[in-house]
Amino acid sequence: MFSTRTRLLCGLGLILGAALGISAWLTLRSLDRMVLASARQMAGDKAVLCSRYIPVDQPTFEPWLRGAFTAAQQQFLFTLFDATGHRLGSTTNLSYEIPFNPQVLDLQDPHMDIFQDFVTEPEPMTVAYYPVYRVDGRHIVTGWAQTCVPLRRWQNEVRPLRQILLTTYGTAWLAVMGFASWMLAFWIRSLDVVAESARQLGASTFATQRLFVPHRAPELRPLITSVNALLDRLSGVHRQQQQFLADASHELRTPLTILRGEIEVALRRERPGDEYREILTSNCDELERLSRLVDNLLTLARADAGQVLNRRETIDLAVVCREVVDRLETVAADRQVALHLDARGTTTLNGDPVALDRVIFNLVENAVRYSPPQEAVQIMVEGDSQQATIQVRDAGRGIAPEHQPRLFDRFYRVDVSRSRDQGGAGLGLAIVKTLVEAHGGRIEVASQLGKGSTFTVRLPASA
Repeated sequence: MFSTRTRLLCGLGLILGAALGISAWLTLRSLDRMVLASARQMAGDKAVLCSRYIPVDQPTFEPWLRGAFTAAQQQFLFTLFDATGHRLGSTTNLSYEIPFNPQVLDLQDPHMDIFQDFVTEPEPMTVAYYPVYRVDGRHIVTGWAQTCVPLRRWQNEVRPLRQILLTTYGTAWLAVMGFASWMLAFWIRSLDVVAESARQLGASTFATQRLFVPHRAPELRPLITSVNALLDRLSGVHRQQQQFLADASHELRTPLTILRGEIEVALRRERPGDEYREILTSNCDELERLSRLVDNLLTLARADAGQVLNRRETIDLAVVCREVVDRLETVAADRQVALHLDARGTTTLNGDPVALDRVIFNLVENAVRYSPPQEAVQIMVEGDSQQATIQVRDAGRGIAPEHQPRLFDRFYRVDVSRSRDQGGAGLGLAIVKTLVEAHGGRIEVASQLGKGSTFTVRLPASA
């Protein structure tokens, strides 16, 4: 395959060559028309002039006429014919003669116009006829003066101009192509600089190093800027993945360390059955925590791969909220927390029922977990033809303002020790935000210390 540079040069060469060729052809045609017009003008003028030297009453071609006209110097042939077209004589400066054109005899009033003709044999020349006439009440033609002007004289005169013209066009083509080749080479050098800076990017440098932007190639600036912006986004994703892996490793290490420690302690000596049962119960709790963590990690991994939603169907958010409340009634009762559900308006939309169930479950479970006893968690669902809104309000201790911007970050916990005691890994709200945004919605939080928190989910009706 030809390179872009070769294709551009070939295309430019063909277009420029065609344009210059057409221009040269038109110019040469104009020169040819000028040569022909000049030769015709000369032939006509000589025919009129020569006819006036001929006796009117009895036209003859005397020997002195051969030298009277400077035909040899001016390179034209003069021939005299009688009224019927018979040749009477001619100059001897040419080795051939041009026969009389009988169409001249058909002219209605020949003295008014010069009859022009063009012949190609024995060489291209223009021919002019003018009558020798007397006026006797009317114009009576007594003879015809024929003047032939070969075109080679005029062509010889314009030949240097033709050569200059062709040389100029050829030089212009070479100059333009050379300049275009130089500009393309300069542009290719700029691309080489960018390619070299790209080759220097590696796994250890792409997070900090960016492509060089050549100052002398502004047309490359938008492309390189876009690539650098892409590298910034990839670097951000890479840092997020590195942090995600570090946090996931840390979270997985804790239950695994507990499991290993308890099992090693249990294996040091023989123990009663009650102690083994207690150790196995603790192991089961850690395994349950580990299972939830792995499940959350898989959910986030699928979200990063764009596969967080399994299916879409028409669902009623009020029904989903009622099912979640029913499942959490026992947990809320154990904590002496009441659950109040209020549904208003049209709460039907198109979405993934499993994902939306998980969103509502996580929000309500968090509200129950952080609500003090003898308080209530309010769940309000309302909607219209544009969007559906879910609000989960608790009366807990609230969230400090400095924590709210990072509340939906992965593995972020407001109270690390309390969250770990309650089995949290800081992934619940991150999963909620991911699932809500996958439906084209958004989640907001409003909280005051000592007054509780309100989480609001807004979903488009066509989610």
